[in-house]
Amino acid sequence: MPRFFSNSSLYGWDAPEAQLRSVRKACALLTAVSLTLSVLCGILPTGVARHNWVGFAGTASLVAAMLMIIAVVRFSMAKSHLDYRTFHSIHWMMDYAPLFHAVLMTVALIAGIVSCFQAFTGALDVLTLLFFLAAAVSSLLMRKTYRSLHTYTMKEQDS
Repeated sequence: MPRFFSNSSLYGWDAPEAQLRSVRKACALLTAVSLTLSVLCGILPTGVARHNWVGFAGTASLVAAMLMIIAVVRFSMAKSHLDYRTFHSIHWMMDYAPLFHAVLMTVALIAGIVSCFQAFTGALDVLTLLFFLAAAVSSLLMRKTYRSLHTYTMKEQDS
């Protein structure tokens, strides 16, 4: 049974509309770059992509990338004043989904480096490792861009 939550405060992002629009565009672009690089890491025909730990971390990172996409879409469509649950669900996803993606990409990178030491198959291995690193960096940049926005809480005035 759902709990009743009686918080009538409104929440939002404390920034001019132009800054909010540019942050939304930057987050969408960085999410697209991160997702594209993640997918490329999986489809490049390399020995790195066949390593079990690389495959596990890479596949799990796609779940985090999907959360990033959902978060960016919800953030882009959000109104200026939101209730507690809506705001915090967007805020949590915008804050932590890129972090989870970056961590999983880093795990895939480390496992890929180990895989290269075990059986190096060529220049595509190095390119795949660079894509893992670039995907992690773009996710962290997306998180940093979002966190540059300040949030606010507006208490409902008593009548």
